[in-house]
Order: sequence, then C-alpha cells, then structure tokens
Amino acid sequence: MSVRLLSILYRMVLIKKIRRFHYWKKGYMDEELREVKPISFMTGQGDALYTRDKSVTNLVDIKGLKIHAVTPLLQHKVKLWGGVPLAVPFTDLYTALQKKTIDGMLLNYNVMVYFKLNEVLNYATLPATGGVSSAFVMNKKTFDKLPPEGKAFVDECGMKYAQMFGKGWDSVCDMVRDLFFKTGGKEVQWAPSAIQKREELEGPMWEAWIADREKRGLPGRKAVDDLYYIFKDLGVVPTAAGYAPAK
Repeated sequence: MSVRLLSILYRMVLIKKIRRFHYWKKGYMDEELREVKPISFMTGQGDALYTRDKSVTNLVDIKGLKIHAVTPLLQHKVKLWGGVPLAVPFTDLYTALQKKTIDGMLLNYNVMVYFKLNEVLNYATLPATGGVSSAFVMNKKTFDKLPPEGKAFVDECGMKYAQMFGKGWDSVCDMVRDLFFKTGGKEVQWAPSAIQKREELEGPMWEAWIADREKRGLPGRKAVDDLYYIFKDLGVVPTAAGYAPAK
C-alpha cells in the first residue's frame, strides 16, 4: 500500500511540477527504503471495474460476481463489495471471460489492447479504485559512490522518464478507451449511495494500515494525514476514499 500511495503522489508531482511535495523525502519511508535509492515511482490511472454481462452501479449488482483482482488489497476490496475475488494469469483473461469463468476484472484500459479484452467486456464502472504500481531503484551504496554530477544525472533522469511514462500511459489508455467504445463498450458510474457505502466498508483498511505501521514504531497516522492534505491541496476529489484526518 505504501508504494501505491507514493507512486500516485509522485505522478501528480511530475505532472503538476510541484516539487515541494516530495512525500518520500519526509522520512516516512526511510526504514523501508534504507538499502535503495528511489529513482522513479510509476502508476497507472487506477483500476476500474470491467464486467462482461452485467452493468454494475451498486454493490447489490456485484454480489456473487467473480472478479479478477491481482493484488491482496484489491482482492480484499472485492470481498468487501460482496464479489468473489480471483487471480487469473493475464494470458488467460480472454478465455476466462469468454467462458464465464470470471465475470469481470479490476484493471485499467491499457490492459485491453494487449489481450483484446474489449471483445469480451461490455461495461466499465467508474471512478476507478486502487491499482498496481512499480518503481525503479538502485543500490544505495552504489548511488552514494557516484560523483555529484552522477547523482544529479540519476535524479534528473528519474524525474524525466517517470513523467514520460505517465504521459505514455495516459495516451495508451485514451486510445484503448476509444476502442472499447467502438466495439460497443459503455461506461457507467458508481451510484452516490454505492460510493458512500464503499467508503464505510473500506475505511477500516486505512486504520489497519496505520495500526500496523505504528505497531512497528513508525508514524503511520502522521504519514496518512500528510498524504491526505497533499491530495486535498492538489484538488483530488474524493481526497481519500474512506479516510479523513481527525479534527
């Protein structure tokens, strides 16, 4: 979860060029990143719920549906919503949807173009939720041995290529979204009542993460509160589904 939070923020920082929001430099991740030098954090647009036969706008619609979800976090969300989480190899997604082994998936648009999933999916429920992230890191001892100009070059390339990744990802998703529409796909929205219920169900996930960090002597709540206010300053709505700092 921590890398996911970092990667979302990193992409916002790059796109908006707000360098003062270098969240990972606040020290919250020092213990987890003590042996590496972070270069770039990357993430997609979040994972929408795509379904084959049923348009999902309320939690009652998803009850009992078998949904592909790739991470423990997303799988837990599917369970909270009343669905049945399954993990299917990407190369088997088309067949699994075609044969109704699964009813849908939590992923983003770019996956469709690689596996032609627009042919077997008909609905996309937005807004998206969660997602999968990745990072480029290097051995910290190796980084520390570099001359000043080498360190500056690594930092410059990390920012440059993370921004290129974000723009490229957006471009692919826009292209595949158009393809989804052309083959009959439709976008629907979570009903406001469903979003409210989801926030109630998913709120304890934040508290569990905070409790786990603080049990290890880490400032879990301070870290999440700082992230919340950064998102709020950037105009993110909702700021953090299921969480708000104590007043």
